[in-house]
Amino acid sequence: MLRAKPSRITVLTLTLALTCLSLVGPPRLEADDFRFYEPGARAAALGGAFTALADDASALFYNPAGLAFLGEFRLKTNIAFGKRQMTADWPAAGRRYRSEPSEFMGSVSASWQPVKRVTLATGLFFPYNFEAFWSPGWAGEPVCQRNELTSLYFRSALSVEIVKGLALSAGVDVVSSNLRWRHVIPFDVETFPLTLDHEVESVHRLHGSGLGFVAGVMWKVLPALQVGARYQRGLTLDYSGTNDFVRNPLAPDERVPDPSLGTRTVGSLSDLFYAKQNVTGELTFPDELVIGVALT
Repeated sequence: MLRAKPSRITVLTLTLALTCLSLVGPPRLEADDFRFYEPGARAAALGGAFTALADDASALFYNPAGLAFLGEFRLKTNIAFGKRQMTADWPAAGRRYRSEPSEFMGSVSASWQPVKRVTLATGLFFPYNFEAFWSPGWAGEPVCQRNELTSLYFRSALSVEIVKGLALSAGVDVVSSNLRWRHVIPFDVETFPLTLDHEVESVHRLHGSGLGFVAGVMWKVLPALQVGARYQRGLTLDYSGTNDFVRNPLAPDERVPDPSLGTRTVGSLSDLFYAKQNVTGELTFPDELVIGVALT
């Protein structure tokens, strides 16, 4: 049997082409507050190149097609702890505010190859997350005091090596997401001049769920060259929940005239204006297409 080997000229030409492509790419990576890229420390260090490698169980997140080349049973977990820092400036007052909430996240993925070239996998990931928590008294309280977005993806995928060196995969995501938003509403009644400042805290709590789709492909072109891609379909979630209004029980109160009671506290008066209500919302997670090239 005769086997054709790639010539040195061909490999050299391909190497130079890939190098040129890397030079004309974007000069830097922009930070993305709404994305969590840490299902695997090694994968995070390699960036998009891991989409072409995907050689451990975290391939379920980065490129499920790579699972077809993994044998037996694989398990991988990851835990990350950190703080998301943001600052807000108020130039006119010469003040700066800081949001620095602590974050604790993790992920787990497992894969099993019951027969050669066919792999099943499942896992949990938190791909979209964000939180801001500003100290009480900051100037933006009427807009936002605290907000939070969390998402949980439970992914199951099948990966098959259809021909030698070429694998395809498809999977389903069961998505659960929560939204939280707090802000302060100054309470002021035009017909009653108040001597004290009164506020009501508005608290939104919403939940949404849905189904998503993911697909991947990996091609081992040469022993030293691999190409991979992952497509994750965008998902629109419908949220529903409640909007509660909370008064500070320790805040000083004052009394105002009342037609039937004679006088009434401002706190009880605000309860007539702000009652618990049902709310709905909608949020769309984007389509994603990630392509990686790994040249060893």
